[in-house]
Amino acid sequence: MLSSKTNNLPIGKKRGILNWIIQLLLWILLISYIISKKIEYFKNKISTKSILNYILIICLTVNYIIYIISNILFSKIFLFLLNKKTSKKLKETLQKNIKKLPKIIISINCYHIENNNNENDTKINNSEESNYINTTNETIQTKITTYNENKEFKYYSCRDISGEINLDNDIFKQENFIFVDLNLDYEIIFGDTITMYDYDTFKNNILTENKWRDVHLDCEEKKIINLDFENKIIQIDNTNSNYINWQLYLIILIIGLIEFYKLYIEKFIVIKNYIIRKVISSRNIINKDDFKYLDPKIVFHGESFYINENNETYINKDYKPKNITKSEIKESKKYESLLDKMLKFDLNDANLIIDEDTEKDNSNNLSNNNEIINNINMNNEKENILNENNEVNSSLINEN
Repeated sequence: MLSSKTNNLPIGKKRGILNWIIQLLLWILLISYIISKKIEYFKNKISTKSILNYILIICLTVNYIIYIISNILFSKIFLFLLNKKTSKKLKETLQKNIKKLPKIIISINCYHIENNNNENDTKINNSEESNYINTTNETIQTKITTYNENKEFKYYSCRDISGEINLDNDIFKQENFIFVDLNLDYEIIFGDTITMYDYDTFKNNILTENKWRDVHLDCEEKKIINLDFENKIIQIDNTNSNYINWQLYLIILIIGLIEFYKLYIEKFIVIKNYIIRKVISSRNIINKDDFKYLDPKIVFHGESFYINENNETYINKDYKPKNITKSEIKESKKYESLLDKMLKFDLNDANLIIDEDTEKDNSNNLSNNNEIINNINMNNEKENILNENNEVNSSLINEN
């Protein structure tokens, strides 16, 4: 179950052609103005009387103002240089977002279409003596909403399984990088077949309860984690950063060569994609041993440390799940193959360079995933057996 919020492009792509066009136009106008002044000088004309010079001065001034504003107020790099975030901020940013709980919401919209007929009369001059009225009918369709509602899918437990963010791979790829441009995304996964069964039942019940309300019914699924981070660019190293500061940025900006300085800064920035991944269960407590390889952590300079030292499974104490019945166990088994596919996600981040070592890591990750799936299936079978025994015991007690 994937639900994406962030669609951030790398800085190099996001920079856009527009800023380069503005800077190029600035220099074209400046050079044009200088040439125009030289031509007037050789022709012994008074420059203040030249209309062309007036036009060039106005265009140059407007372009320079746009150039300054766009590279101060709308520049991600400048905002970062004003308020640099250190490597400590990287951990804090990830900690804050990893603690966010996911939401799954079903939105329904009941409506019908009304057709309204409008008559348009047009007067036509057929001859000098008589006029005719031509009447045309126009049908306008209007969507009338009669009912809408948002319902949240309740789950009993949730655990973060985001895995590691490995900065050492980027050191291997780009040795002189000192900044990380962090792009966060998120994914919500169902942890067992009974949760898949509960979710489908929940969704079908909503459709059944509301299909009578009107002619049409739209249903939208929203899987949300409200990610929050102030500044995506984070400084993780202090070396070779003497020429990267906001003072020098402003000096080069005034000169009119800021895009070249941005290219220089981007040499020291690495794009890092990281998925905040949550696994949820509607009735079971997620066993942390099933996902022991996937606790969120940072790997940097050969050392690894956990983002959340106590990555405990979240239990929703306000929600009391029903006991799993024998019929539900039977119904939920049809989701086993889908669960296997869902849990076989790729643990490698997008910036990983494939070499012999990383190929080994890939095979290890795949075996780890298979082990996770086997553990979950075994735990589900144990829980199913316990539930069946509880049902039998309760029935025997009732008979006695």
